[in-house]
Amino acid sequence: MKSIKKLTLIPALAMVFATAFTGCIKDEPMVTPPQTVYFNATAGSYVVAPDVVYKIPVYLTVPSSDAKPISVTVNSTSATGAVVGTHYTFNNTLTFSANKVIDTITVVGNLPQYDPSGRVDVVTFSFSDPSVVSANLNPTFALTINACKESDLIPTSLNGDYTNTYEDLGGSGFGPYTTKATLTSTGPKTARAVISGIWAPSWAGITFNLDWTDAENRIVTIVPQASGIADATTINPAYAGREVQVRAYAGETSTFSGCDNTFTLRFQIGVVGLGWFTDLYQVDMAR
Repeated sequence: MKSIKKLTLIPALAMVFATAFTGCIKDEPMVTPPQTVYFNATAGSYVVAPDVVYKIPVYLTVPSSDAKPISVTVNSTSATGAVVGTHYTFNNTLTFSANKVIDTITVVGNLPQYDPSGRVDVVTFSFSDPSVVSANLNPTFALTINACKESDLIPTSLNGDYTNTYEDLGGSGFGPYTTKATLTSTGPKTARAVISGIWAPSWAGITFNLDWTDAENRIVTIVPQASGIADATTINPAYAGREVQVRAYAGETSTFSGCDNTFTLRFQIGVVGLGWFTDLYQVDMAR
């Protein structure tokens, strides 16, 4: 009888607990998370250049479930004195339509305000309505704005493909096609660049030395090469079996820009054992 009482008691208690627990769930009001806007990061850096803008993503925690869009006003302040409309512009209204959880602030710097003066500003973006922000999420974004300085070049920033490459040999032009630059630092203001894909785009790497000791007079010097570039049949089938050779062209200079990501290379090409072409060979590379 003792065991039977236990067996009948346990289901009874289980029913009581289940009823009580179910009742708690039924009576508990549903909590809707607040709609909060926030920045995914707290700071960024914008180097002003022609046709370059800076985009700041803004996120919404809970999307609108109806057709009514959510509008958010963005403010900006600057402790360094940057004035909106003078030093920079941006879209100060974001609109989150139904099911949309991301929008973008697009900042456009006014280049003449930063170059060549070297001006540096910090602009802080925030949201005007305190009810849509949370201190636990990033409510502000500090953007440093300045112009690119050729003197501050990081050589590896010029690495990669240059899809707008044009060449000219004695007035015979060709392009665009893709070349590739690989740079390694050789000193505080010098680097070595290996440019591959020249001659549309069959040649192997040609080596150049870069010097920006004088940032306003940046120099590119070709390293003479007589092997390892390509078979001269790439120039003319009559030269098959011979090597392409390259060297500086007397009286011509080459240059580059770290800010614009461009190279202008002027040099002389030839065929080993036969001589040099008299025409200047120029290669203009841009991203």
